[in-house]
Amino acid sequence: MERDKFFKFLFYLYLFLSLSFLILKIDPLINNVRIFVSYLFDPSFSVGTINKFKDINYKIRSLLETEMNNIKLQEENRTLKARLMDFERLEKENLELKEILDVKKRVGYQGKFSKVISTNPRKPYSFIYIDKGKNDGIELYNPVVSYLNKEWVLIGRITEVYDDYSKVILITNSNFSFIADSGKSRGLLTGDFSNSLNYRYIDGEVKLGDEVFTSKASMTFPPFIKIGKIADVAFNPDPSLIYAKVSVFNIKDVDLVYVINFKPYKDTEQEI
Repeated sequence: MERDKFFKFLFYLYLFLSLSFLILKIDPLINNVRIFVSYLFDPSFSVGTINKFKDINYKIRSLLETEMNNIKLQEENRTLKARLMDFERLEKENLELKEILDVKKRVGYQGKFSKVISTNPRKPYSFIYIDKGKNDGIELYNPVVSYLNKEWVLIGRITEVYDDYSKVILITNSNFSFIADSGKSRGLLTGDFSNSLNYRYIDGEVKLGDEVFTSKASMTFPPFIKIGKIADVAFNPDPSLIYAKVSVFNIKDVDLVYVINFKPYKDTEQEI
């Protein structure tokens, strides 16, 4: 009986000490106690065997550190990819700007580049606002062109000027009209709030695909600026009733514009 009590005492003492060491997280002491007690109960459970279990803590720590390093590397990889995308975007923008600067000479006029900052959401082909104004040398009635599909095309002219921005009335506005020429014709272009113009009062011959330019006879714009192409022709036995449609720019493509330093003769607002 006494012997049983003694073994029970040792069991509870061992259990108490084990739980205490686990709660207190005293790793070195726990390991030493484990070695001592294990050796008491089973001498064949050698120190070398215990050391194998001691390596588990190191291996777990190494695995955790490796996982943390992997997470860090993945984050760095995402950051590098984002920077690469930004670099590619900037490189593309620089190439586009370089291309525009290279062909600036083709306009044949001095002027200033400007960004579109606002459009009319209800009637996008009526007018736009740009980020250059009186302080940048912009003047009333200056023509405005844009570089689209590798060529400069006319889009409108300045109609209001403020200190730091300006309003551009588009040639597609129904309140705007001006004289234009094709290869073998001359007529009046008027807007209809879309990406096409009405070509009326045509003097000469027109056919599909003819390019249309600003006219030498125009007091609104300098000559030989590309406007668009003949997209449709409505023939009539009476030559005075023949009219055509001229396809022009898509407003969604207009982002960067060039304001030409040119003022029409006597600031004429509209030719007809």
